[in-house]
Amino acid sequence: MQIEFLEANNKLWIVKRRFPADSWFTKAVETYGGEAICKEYCVERVLRDANGVHYLVNEVSDAEIVND
Repeated sequence: MQIEFLEANNKLWIVKRRFPADSWFTKAVETYGGEAICKEYCVERVLRDANGVHYLVNEVSDAEIVND
């Protein structure tokens, strides 16, 4: 199993689950809202990228982003 990380808003997130743009999940977010989705999936945030892909994520609070 490979762990996936995502950098957004100058924070590092660990991806718990990913949903494609054309999946049923887009309608679920519109219907129930991000807060309800987070509660059901036990995550901190729902993020969406420019392509419409949704990510269920938790923040990695003790990490520091270093740009080389």
